[in-house]
Amino acid sequence: MLAKAVSNLSHCNFISVKGPELISKYVGDSEKEIRDLFYSAKMQSPCVIFFDEIDSLCLKRGNNEFTSRIVNQILTLMDGLEDRGEVYIIGATNRINSIDSALLRPGRFDKIIEVPMPNKEECYDIFKKCLKDVPIESFDIKDLELYGLSGAEICGVVREAAMLCLKDNFDVEDLKIGIEYFNRALSSIKRKRNLDLDDKK
Repeated sequence: MLAKAVSNLSHCNFISVKGPELISKYVGDSEKEIRDLFYSAKMQSPCVIFFDEIDSLCLKRGNNEFTSRIVNQILTLMDGLEDRGEVYIIGATNRINSIDSALLRPGRFDKIIEVPMPNKEECYDIFKKCLKDVPIESFDIKDLELYGLSGAEICGVVREAAMLCLKDNFDVEDLKIGIEYFNRALSSIKRKRNLDLDDKK
């Protein structure tokens, strides 16, 4: 959300990609995906590329050949940005210490901004923004336990609730999402987060 706001304020086009989406099991495919992404951004410049979960692409290099190839490709492309028009790179991670230090040098990701988790009121404000054009039943949103979620996770709750409601009521006209679907979505998002945390330990 912050990266999108930056692109809007700077009147730039915006390309958002999750790091894992660029990972392929075939040798060379991931590097090609990354090159194509930068080329697309150049064609749309001025443009902001936003890498969500960038830690999945840019872990510290060691004995892992795949990680080294990916990091080297991104470094090469970032160092050549002056020849690529007005292309700007933003990355998001909750594992800053896992990212290869070469990416954090001047001229690359040289500004690090820590974004704290939203407080309770901010959680509800984000939820209301994510509800734009989403039909819902009347209920008190403060009955939802949103505190502790990130902005992206809160928007994910809205998307998940909409899908659950549609699945259960496919042939219903004037469908509105009830609080029970938001609670189910909340449980799903929190369960996934706990699994992700276990995987990263």
